[in-house]
Amino acid sequence: MGWIGSTHNPFRLAADATGPAVSLLGSPADPVMSLVENAYQAAVDAMTPAQKIERMLRLNQWAHWNVERCVLAELGPLPAEELKWQVALRYYGQNPECRQLIEEQLARVRSSRLQASQPVLPR
Repeated sequence: MGWIGSTHNPFRLAADATGPAVSLLGSPADPVMSLVENAYQAAVDAMTPAQKIERMLRLNQWAHWNVERCVLAELGPLPAEELKWQVALRYYGQNPECRQLIEEQLARVRSSRLQASQPVLPR
């Protein structure tokens, strides 16, 4: 069954040949986490599909903001266009083809910024 309408819990690993299913958030030995996990799952199960999508979008925006914050902390203030490509490099930089394309775009952005910052001499 697909994710929409599924009762699948993404925080629970399916059983395999090595043993029973394992929860990533709690265990039978940790009743507090089991209570938290159960309350979380009940809250998510009570959401409408539209609410789940809205929640997913907000979590993605939050994660994107955190990546931007890390880039700015590492590289200092950047123009919006360069920041956009630096964030893309963090997301997709492990793929050699994507890295090459993003680095080419970063070079274009930087060179256009340098050209724009050079004074125009009167003729």
